[in-house]
Amino acid sequence: MRPMGLMGLIGPIGLMSLIGLISLMGLMSCSDDEEATGNGVSQTLTVVPCAQSFAEVDDGEDAALTRAWTPPSPYVLYESLNGLFSSQKNLTNNSIGVFFTKNATDPLQATFFHYKVGDNDRWRVSLDELKEDDYFVYGFIPSEVVTTASITGNSSYSDGAVLTLNGIKTVTPNDVCVVVGAKKGSGPENDDTGTPETPERIQPGQFAVTTVASTKDSPVSGTGNNIFLLFDHLYSAIRFNFTVGEKYDALRTIRLRKLEMIAYTDDSKTKIKAKYNATVRIKANTTGTLPITEVTFTPDTGSGDAVFEPLFNGEETLSHSTPSPYMGCFVPGQTTRFTLRSTYDVYDKNTDHNDKGNLIRKECTAENYINLPSLFTVTSLARGHIYTINLIVQPTYLYMLSEPDLDSPTVVMN
Repeated sequence: MRPMGLMGLIGPIGLMSLIGLISLMGLMSCSDDEEATGNGVSQTLTVVPCAQSFAEVDDGEDAALTRAWTPPSPYVLYESLNGLFSSQKNLTNNSIGVFFTKNATDPLQATFFHYKVGDNDRWRVSLDELKEDDYFVYGFIPSEVVTTASITGNSSYSDGAVLTLNGIKTVTPNDVCVVVGAKKGSGPENDDTGTPETPERIQPGQFAVTTVASTKDSPVSGTGNNIFLLFDHLYSAIRFNFTVGEKYDALRTIRLRKLEMIAYTDDSKTKIKAKYNATVRIKANTTGTLPITEVTFTPDTGSGDAVFEPLFNGEETLSHSTPSPYMGCFVPGQTTRFTLRSTYDVYDKNTDHNDKGNLIRKECTAENYINLPSLFTVTSLARGHIYTINLIVQPTYLYMLSEPDLDSPTVVMN
């Protein structure tokens, strides 16, 4: 059988927001029978992470690039973001890197790991070094995508910090975020301590938390060491919604096997570095405004040239009626052009002997070149903004779909 050809017809762009406000907050706690190890102070902390929504980008609407922070409500767990892209099995948003800082004290770096207990999602860490004390918490997610991370205080950690993240991939399926607010307590809305210094509601710009001591004879359980975190996005994102043309869907089944994306700075497709370093300047405040004052990206000179990065590896049947969403994140401002490469199999609808149908074409590839500034009529790409593209698998000529399928279905950006 002859392989299918490449395709890439670009049509009008369809725009959608990622989903209303993506934020987090659900209550997770240590079980009553958990006990700290050792005779000294040992802290077991449970974190509940939240993320700001992606800003919707509208064609020709420059005002959409201006985004104001609204404290998230109602709270939705961070892993709900992964739920929107449940087919992207290679997502690695499984841990949170944090720094527990005190003024005039070296920061303590730790990692909250994500795991499940039954149907419940939990993020937890146990630290012998952490004492019963006040800390300022800064951090990022996912920790797996960063080669190294470091932090320095402003005039003091209570005033904010400079967070440096090295070796983040130029294109990644992961939503790279940094902490913009922290709160301790049993819930995001309440004041557990009753002191006026503790905000009644989690809000950006405030990073102070108080940990509760736990010993072997007096373990902390329940809500004693819950921490709620707010995150904001470092990268921009493209969301790809795949569907199949109605008439073609009646004749053939498309099973997507792989999505890959590579970034360029301009139409010459000049090679760029595979990884970048990010410097994030954070200014603490009590006004509830976004505390990030500056984000600087620089190429990681120790990395090689950019290559196609996988956004999806697996097998998913595309349909006419229900879009299949996939997401790729990228360094904003530095990369503006992309090539999306799709790999898929084509089956007929004869399922008498195979529930998938008979394989007509295997590992077909299609490439779409994407010039985001041109398609969305914007002069720059902003972090935390999502650019949504609808793609339809549509044959060029239906009458040519008889075996041996002489022509390829065209992936049209719509």
